[in-house]
Amino acid sequence: MINHMAHMYYLAVESTSEAITWWDKNLKLLFANPAFVTQAGVPLSQLVGKTIREMGHPELLAPPWIKKCN
Repeated sequence: MINHMAHMYYLAVESTSEAITWWDKNLKLLFANPAFVTQAGVPLSQLVGKTIREMGHPELLAPPWIKKCN
């Protein structure tokens, strides 16, 4: 049953059109689903381990986002 639920969760995360991400305590990207990668427009390998600022988000967007995550 757990394997089935894990598989269903995986399918939901991987197939949704909504961006889903996980960040570490330093706000560096750990995981992003395909929707986030599509929206970012660059390969996942170029995003993992970077902060929102290091990804090149405008300075007007980064501080409010960072404040909400802290």
